[in-house]
Amino acid sequence: MSDKELEEFRESEFQKAQAEEERKRKERIANRKNKRKDEMSEDRFLEEKGMREAQKREAIENSAIRKYSKENPFDEKSFKSDIINLKRGGSIYVFCFGYAKIQTTKYKNFIMSSLTKDNFSKVYIGGFNRELSKAVGFTREKELRPGLHEVGVVLDSDDVGVILTDKTEAELLTKLREYEELDFSKPGNMPMKTLNFDKDQVLPLPTRTSARKLFPLLRDLKMPVKLINNAGQTSIKLTENFIVCEERVRVTENASKILKHLKQKMFNYVIVPVCRWTDS
Repeated sequence: MSDKELEEFRESEFQKAQAEEERKRKERIANRKNKRKDEMSEDRFLEEKGMREAQKREAIENSAIRKYSKENPFDEKSFKSDIINLKRGGSIYVFCFGYAKIQTTKYKNFIMSSLTKDNFSKVYIGGFNRELSKAVGFTREKELRPGLHEVGVVLDSDDVGVILTDKTEAELLTKLREYEELDFSKPGNMPMKTLNFDKDQVLPLPTRTSARKLFPLLRDLKMPVKLINNAGQTSIKLTENFIVCEERVRVTENASKILKHLKQKMFNYVIVPVCRWTDS
C-alpha cells in the first residue's frame, strides 16, 4: 500500500470513528430526553392516582353519611319545638362528626345512647339537604330565636349535628371526650406523633409478622431497608435515617401504607365541638 493509499485509509477510518461518536452522542441525548419524559409521565401518573384515590375516599365517606342519615332520619318538627321550648340557661352546640368513624357501632352507641342517657341532652343529625340549617334559619328574618342565624350558617354542611342541653360547657366537653377511636392514618390525616428510625436500627416488627414478607413491601414504598441474618433470625435493618411521618404534617400515601404494615395507629377519631349558642 502506497503512502497515499495509507493516508486515505487513515482519513476514512477517522471519519468513520467521528461518525460513530456522533451517533452515540445523539443516542445518549435521545435516551436522556426519553428518560425525562418517562419520569414526568410517572409523576403525572402518581398525581392522577392520588387524586382518584382521594375522590374514592370522599365518595366512601359521603356514602357512609348518607347511610347514617337514612338510618337516623331528621325530625324537623320535633327539632324546632325543642329549640323554641329550650329553657333559659340551656345551650345549643354544633358538633362536627367529619373526624369520627360514623359507620362504627361505638360511634352510633355514643350518639344515640350515651350522649342522651339520663336526659343529658338531645341530639339531632341532619341529612344531605342542609336540613338543620334550614330549620334553624340562616338569616335574621327566618331564625327561630335571636342570634340563631349565625348557628344556621355553621350548620350549612353535611357532616354536622346539634346537641340541645342544659348542662354546662365543661360537662358537655367532658362527655364528648368519652368518644374516641384510635385507627390507622389515611393519606391527608395529621398523625398524633412523629415516627422515625435511625440508620442501622433494626426495625421492630409487629407480632406474627414475617420479615421476609414485609421487607419487599417496605422497599417498594421507598423505605431504605435491607434484610439481615443475625444468629439465624431474619430481621429488617435501616440503611439510612428515615422519617415515616411527623406530628401535625399530613400523611402521604406511602407513609399511610407503611404505618399500616407496621401496625402503627396514628389517628384519633373524635367528635369536634364547633360552636355554642345560649339565650343568656
